[in-house]
Amino acid sequence: MKKLGLMVILVFCVYAISCAQSNNGTFTLTGIPSQYNGKYVFLEGEFRDRDGKLVGCTSADLETGDVTLPRISNGRVSIPMWVFNQRTISLSRYSGNHTVDLEIMICNSSDTDDFIVEIEFEDVVFTNGSVTKAWSEGEVFD
Repeated sequence: MKKLGLMVILVFCVYAISCAQSNNGTFTLTGIPSQYNGKYVFLEGEFRDRDGKLVGCTSADLETGDVTLPRISNGRVSIPMWVFNQRTISLSRYSGNHTVDLEIMICNSSDTDDFIVEIEFEDVVFTNGSVTKAWSEGEVFD
């Protein structure tokens, strides 16, 4: 009986973790020119209809200021999405349905001050926290 109870708890935990992960949004950018493979990406966005900012990075520690950025590989990158709440100075994973204007900075290194090109997207519609866009849909600023 104890084994069955443990198995039920284990199955529930695996289910809960996989469901929680599926609710975490991502911005996927495809068709990135090959000269940017291996470079790092940081994303910032402005909601059209709510407070807060949308931030795209692998992880961030608001106490230390450390940010981990995803890397471009094979002409694409998937960027985990976070909501930055300015009132509470906190980050939480994004899973909403909003229209957002986005800027994506491509950096030579994991330092966000070292960006080499920026691409902007207007009126990006997220569904359940995620969206995919092609490089050709954005406006590039060198």
